[in-house]
Amino acid sequence: MNHETEPAEASVLQAALPLGTDGGRVHLRRMRPADLDRFHAYRSDAETARFQGWTQAVDPAQSLEFLEEMSTAPVGLPDVWVQLAIADVADDQLMGDIGLCLRSPPEAPASTTAAARRPLSAWMGITLHPGWRGRGLAREAFVALQDFLLGPGGLQEIECWVDARNHASIQLLEASGMRRFCTEVRDFRGAPCEEYGYRRERPAA
Repeated sequence: MNHETEPAEASVLQAALPLGTDGGRVHLRRMRPADLDRFHAYRSDAETARFQGWTQAVDPAQSLEFLEEMSTAPVGLPDVWVQLAIADVADDQLMGDIGLCLRSPPEAPASTTAAARRPLSAWMGITLHPGWRGRGLAREAFVALQDFLLGPGGLQEIECWVDARNHASIQLLEASGMRRFCTEVRDFRGAPCEEYGYRRERPAA
């Protein structure tokens, strides 16, 4: 991949990291190999993995390989997922992570200008270590990234999909200002699954 062709949004978001939050308890930064113990602890937890798109971790070596990849991966490239760390402001220790994927406009051919190919929307997902849940930290981190993307990041909308059985995540999405816009039945690990689509749009000027 030629990183010299990264869009402006990638450099803007990368330059903003670590990204603070209004609550001041957490910030978003890159994942690091030093995060291994906490990262593998929640990624290997069966209940945490139950409704997630990622597969439950088994081998710490694979978790370390993933952290090494994320520690240098460009942040904000269109159609490429990247995980950002949610870290405690006090000691910078990992609490969870947010997945982000900017979406290229499907109608824009490669021959159009860079401005016409600029991502206007993104998918997001979030995972928090069980020990840090129930304190509003996930909402604080989620809203901070959404506010940045819909503000300085120049996006028009953020979209998330959630298993209809995942009541905790549904509460988080609605508390962060997202609104349900559709329901679909999809295949999830070989079985039909009802999922809700949530969206938050850039405020009108």
